[in-house]
Order: sequence, then structure tokens, then C-alpha cells
Amino acid sequence: MLAPDLAEFIDKERLTIVAEWEAFARTLLPAADGLNALALRDHADEILTAIIRDMKSRQTKAEQAEKSKGRGQAHQLGEMGEIHATLRIEIGFRLGQMVAEYRALRASVLRLWEKVGGDPGGVTRFNESIDEALTVAVDSFTETTERYRDQSLGILSHDLRNPLSGIILGATMLMRPEGGGSSGARDDRNAIVICKRILSSARRMDRMIGDLLDYANPRPSEPVDFDLGSLVEETLRVARTEAAFADIEVTGDVARAKVRFLAEFRSRSKGPEGEAVDDKRTAELWTFERRLSSRDPNWTLVRVDAAEA
Repeated sequence: MLAPDLAEFIDKERLTIVAEWEAFARTLLPAADGLNALALRDHADEILTAIIRDMKSRQTKAEQAEKSKGRGQAHQLGEMGEIHATLRIEIGFRLGQMVAEYRALRASVLRLWEKVGGDPGGVTRFNESIDEALTVAVDSFTETTERYRDQSLGILSHDLRNPLSGIILGATMLMRPEGGGSSGARDDRNAIVICKRILSSARRMDRMIGDLLDYANPRPSEPVDFDLGSLVEETLRVARTEAAFADIEVTGDVARAKVRFLAEFRSRSKGPEGEAVDDKRTAELWTFERRLSSRDPNWTLVRVDAAEA
């Protein structure tokens, strides 16, 4: 009776190999903590099927040479590798842990095959298939991680822009001289309100950066007491600063964008007649320029005009 080749042997021992995959995946902590058997196996059976089909497929010497250099056509191996990598990222596996799964898979198959032996060509094809599947999985893992990182940076940049706009607008208003008149006390109160808004926005940015650092260097979380009413009030105060595009034009090589900023400030003061509330709306039109032929993506502020509030 002829001994089975390695591809047939893998198919025959599929349950044993998948069970060993599951047992090894369970040791990859902390990501594997609490995962059930289905999540631990995660397409292990489909990956074995793809490897068996790849080993049984016809392959010329030239194709084998290309595959040994990492330039083979992955086909179904690639599809399974991409799915496995994406799911492993979602449950918190690191790249090294995913690579270790493929290394353990190779070791399990070759250790079981030692009892049968033979088929050196099959062993070579198996190693090529594992390497090809691993290459695709690593590429997919890296690309997915970079995409998530870019999305996170985009969200963070957007969240930081709101308090930053409040700081810029408040600082600009403080730098502008007030018109003539005898409203010195009121102007002082408004200046104090603006400074408080700037400080509040700066603290929001500091908290966001602190949260980002905590995410990069996680520590055990601790409950924190806070005043929900104050948090809502602070959010509403910052939200009263609005910005919108007013006009965009291109003249030759120069693009100009006009942005209208509208801010609402409210200050309270107590006097002999009781509490007085002073509401103030202010609007400005900022003009930015950028040369289209320049490699610099940044826009330059070239003009600030008063606008109707």
C-alpha cells in the first residue's frame, strides 16, 4: 500500500491540526483571553483547504521559482490570509502573534508528518504555501493597521480643530484694538471671558492628547468623578464658535479661500441693581492664500476683515 502524499495527509489529519491551532491560539494573551473555540480557530480549516488545493495544483519550474521568491499568485490563499488578518486585528492580536500562528501550523504539520515520512516534493510545496499565505497575511495586517491609524488620526485632527479654532479666534479678538468709546469696563469683562474660553479650549486639547497617550500606553482604568452639567455647559460654550467657507476663487496660480468666523460671547456681572447679562456677537472674514504649484499643502492667512454678525 502506497503511503499518502503530504497534501492527502494534511486533509486526513485536519481535525488534529485544527485542534492544535486552537490550543496554540489560546496561549496568545491577552488578545485570546475569553475567546471561544470558534474565534480561536478563525478560518484555520479554510486556510488548510486553501493550502491543500495550492499543493495539488499544477506548477511549472518557473512558477515554483517565482513562488520561492515571494512573487507567486496567492489566489485563495490570499483571500483566506486577508480575512484572517482582518479578524485578528479586530480582536486585538499583534502582528507577531498572528505570524506565530502560521509558524505553529507549520510545526504541527511537519511534526505529525515525521511519523510517516517521504514525499520531499510535497514538503517543499507545503513550505511554499505556508510562506505565501504568511506573506499575504502580513501585508494585509500591515495595510489594515495603517488604514485604521490614518482614520484615527483624521478623527483626532478633526476633534482638535474645534478648540484650536476657538483659541485662534479668541486670541485674534484680543489682539484687535477696540473702537473709540467709553466702554472700558465692558471691554475688560469681554477680554476676561475670551481668555477663559481660550483656557477652556486649551484644556480640552490637553485632555484629548492625554487620552491619546493613555491609549498608546494603557494602564488600569480608574473611575473619575466629574460634573456632567459643567461638561455640557463647556461644550455648548465652545460650540458657539462657528466657521464656514464664504468664497473660494482661483487667479492664475494663486487660490484664495475666505472663511467667515462667528462667535457668541456671554458675560455676567453683579452690581447694585443685581445681575446683568451682556451678549456679544462678533464676526470676521479671514482670507487664506496658497500657490497651486507649491508642494507646501499649507494655506497662509493674508487678511482679516470685520464681517456682519
